[in-house]
Amino acid sequence: MNNLIIRNEREDDYHAVELVTRDAFWNLYVPGGNEHYLVHILRKSPDFIPELAFIAELDSKIVGSIFLQNLM
Repeated sequence: MNNLIIRNEREDDYHAVELVTRDAFWNLYVPGGNEHYLVHILRKSPDFIPELAFIAELDSKIVGSIFLQNLM
């Protein structure tokens, strides 16, 4: 993979991450999907730690994301 970058998610990535999440899960388990809405809601939680949210960027396009949880 050329030009793959893993970096922290920034606020200006939010919409693109939600679109990638929607596209990844749409009609996968049930008709439609709400995983992208869950991502949106998670960011508003007091337990959300922005330093543990990462995106994968390929040739300057967001192609994936991951949200980690601090269990300490």
